[in-house]
Amino acid sequence: MSKIIFHAPEAQRRITSLRGVIWDMDGTLYRSEAVLSHAIDIAVARAAVDMGVGLSYEEALVLSVRSGRECHYSGRVFVEHHGLDEEMLHQAYHRLVDEAVIQKSEDVAALFSQISLPHALVTHSSRDWVKRVLAHLGVKKYFPDENIFALEDVEFRRKYEGPYSFERALEKLGAPAAEVLVVEDLPGNLKPAHEMGMMTALVHHGRKPEATPDFIDITADNAGDILRAIKGI
Repeated sequence: MSKIIFHAPEAQRRITSLRGVIWDMDGTLYRSEAVLSHAIDIAVARAAVDMGVGLSYEEALVLSVRSGRECHYSGRVFVEHHGLDEEMLHQAYHRLVDEAVIQKSEDVAALFSQISLPHALVTHSSRDWVKRVLAHLGVKKYFPDENIFALEDVEFRRKYEGPYSFERALEKLGAPAAEVLVVEDLPGNLKPAHEMGMMTALVHHGRKPEATPDFIDITADNAGDILRAIKGI
């Protein structure tokens, strides 16, 4: 059963007349589980040691775990307090994570095949990781390489910092902002998209926010619910 709520007037009508969708990937196209978070913590620690951070693996792992919980990025402590190059660490740790730990959804892959809209992807992950994960999920063919905007493709500008990455994706889709939906799992990333005039959807995987900000038009349990709404079912 679909678990989707339309918070904004006209949102239910508008979602069936879209001309494009901009997706986040991690935590949006699939549910992020503890096993993946742990794998990322380990990968960041290994990469930091390999890059000469001057700590043992065990010491690096403690910092990685703490940074991930406190800053939502396991590598932040190594960039800001140990001087590691952000892009080098970003690329290195993503190469060490096995995408097979992600639980894929045949339902989501099937729904993508039934929708003819163009899709773009804006993510804080690396391009290499994105391509591996999309292939693992069975949806890579719906995201051409030129429609993928990884963090290194947008000069490491985070989505919550402003519209830059969304502007790039919108230009690639070639559609008016009012006819494009942005789907995310982090509320703060949707504010710039809303300010640009795009529809916004938050995927929460059953972890509903206590209060829904007014810049979010739709909340849904998972990506499949969003795709079913677009399809009109």
